[in-house]
Amino acid sequence: YILITGGDLYNKGAQSMLFVTIDELSSRFPNHKIVVLSSRDYNRSAEELSQYNFTILPDMMKIRFYLAGGLYKLISMIRGIDKDKMKNLENIFIKSEYVVDISGYALGSNWGFWHSLFYLIKIKTAKKYNIKAYILPQSFGPFNYRGVQNIIIKYFMKRYLKYPSVIYTREKEGYDLLEKNFRLSNIKMSTDLVLMNKSIDTKKIYRKNIPNKMSVHEIAPNSIAIVPNVKSFKFGNNENVLKLYEYAINTLLSKNKKIYLIRHSFEDLEACQAIKEKFKMNQNVVLLSDDISCIEFDDMISKFEFALASRYHSIIHAYKNGTPCIAIGWATKYKELLNKFDQNKYIFDVRKPIDMNEFGEALNNISSNFNKESKLILDKLKEIQKNDIFDSII
Repeated sequence: YILITGGDLYNKGAQSMLFVTIDELSSRFPNHKIVVLSSRDYNRSAEELSQYNFTILPDMMKIRFYLAGGLYKLISMIRGIDKDKMKNLENIFIKSEYVVDISGYALGSNWGFWHSLFYLIKIKTAKKYNIKAYILPQSFGPFNYRGVQNIIIKYFMKRYLKYPSVIYTREKEGYDLLEKNFRLSNIKMSTDLVLMNKSIDTKKIYRKNIPNKMSVHEIAPNSIAIVPNVKSFKFGNNENVLKLYEYAINTLLSKNKKIYLIRHSFEDLEACQAIKEKFKMNQNVVLLSDDISCIEFDDMISKFEFALASRYHSIIHAYKNGTPCIAIGWATKYKELLNKFDQNKYIFDVRKPIDMNEFGEALNNISSNFNKESKLILDKLKEIQKNDIFDSII
């Protein structure tokens, strides 16, 4: 078996990382069965699960405690657990050769104590069952835990982060934190794995109900995509972020552009609706509320002149198709991604006050130069796609 952890099917970023990983591993290990560990997806209907060409099983703290054995196992049994299901899962772990984590961003004090502990317990169980572990490109840090929680997390980090064959960090900031705090010899920097992948063979993902690679939506000429992220409203000032989108849309409408609001995650629909509410009578501001796959999104984003994007992987998919973006971000990962493509003049951080004159200038610049920016992005992409981190899994 090959186990995949940290991925799910609920937002396009996690879904695209999962699909790319399955596609790449299936090509290299055709005789291995792929098991995705995701409790949220395990609870989908049997009909929905049957469409996929891989197995989905649950993954949660009490399961990991059971698998970890000893005192951890006793704690899991006190909390209540299905022993038959655990025996089946344990058997799969015994027969697993590789575990690949595609969390994206899961280890950092921003997520809290339990989230971080769960991440580290997963590495502990891989070590217990002698499964070769690979941490694929993701963000790390900060590690500002407090009190007893800090002691526990730092103990687990020092003990288990050295176990994976390789830990790929997506940003220099994360690399420096791991190197400085834990002196790890197994860390490397890498671009996001979705960006390095050229295409997905959908037959390796789906057993049936294969989604059309062509978008189901007709996109009008001279159109701009807006892909909000509910987290940008959380990390920035809610009212100011909404005003930013309102200003951008009014500016673009004055340039005779058509605007499409696209949800990239199930939780972003609320943000899309709040923006649309400001333009509810305007037919040139279109809300696409349906839940499309990352494969359909990849095709759709290619049809726009450019995008205002706040979801990290919406920018990834846009760049894969040569679609320039103004990034409305809230973390270091946005800045480092845009720097890789010489697009740093188009990054705006909602955690700090945004200069509206500067923002307006960026809108005007990208509106006039999207073809030029597209060529620059595609040239950079060719260089990035010469590398393939999946070749390191032997």
